[in-house]
Amino acid sequence: MKEHSLTTKIFNQLQAKIRSNELAPGTRLKVSAWAQQLDVSRGVVRAALVRLVGENLVVLKDKAQFFVSPVNVENVLETSELRKILERGSLCLAFQMADQAWIDGLDGICSDFSGAVQAGHFDQAARLDLSFHQALVAGANNSRLKQLYGSCNIEALHQNAIGFLTGIDDYRRIDSEHRSILIALRNRNIEEAEMLLLKHLDGTSELVVQYDKLDS
Repeated sequence: MKEHSLTTKIFNQLQAKIRSNELAPGTRLKVSAWAQQLDVSRGVVRAALVRLVGENLVVLKDKAQFFVSPVNVENVLETSELRKILERGSLCLAFQMADQAWIDGLDGICSDFSGAVQAGHFDQAARLDLSFHQALVAGANNSRLKQLYGSCNIEALHQNAIGFLTGIDDYRRIDSEHRSILIALRNRNIEEAEMLLLKHLDGTSELVVQYDKLDS
């Protein structure tokens, strides 16, 4: 495989690990260790990491040390604002199409989420929570919008917020908020659906901000 293609492959692998929060914010990414783990040259890993710096997913510090970008209040608020714009826009586009299959799909995710919470499978519930929002965006049937949403590091923000949930009551609140959005869509009340979505997303960002203040 040509070095450029190999760099892209490693870039995509590391990008996915960061966005899924498998590599947590602040984690140091040692070039030599990743080169050994991925069985590629250090130059390939370094080139991939430099590209990730350009995506703001990685920061470069003194002595050429790479770290997964930390979560901070400014990043959370900026990403949250962008997320609200993209999800609200997607919701409106999907609503105009009046796609019953889309609404039924959201209903199915809500049912699976409720079942996971009831069974105490909170890791599964966390994945379904993200799936609900990804399905909102997918409903717009706009590939460019979906691509933009996927490039905004929203998965990492979401995973960090989920990490601050303290128990079943928090997950039940999320379940209730998702279902309220769904009911508004079924009732063809887009204004209420938008309002409920924005309120729900504000709650997600507030979790991260709240715990950042506790740590400071």
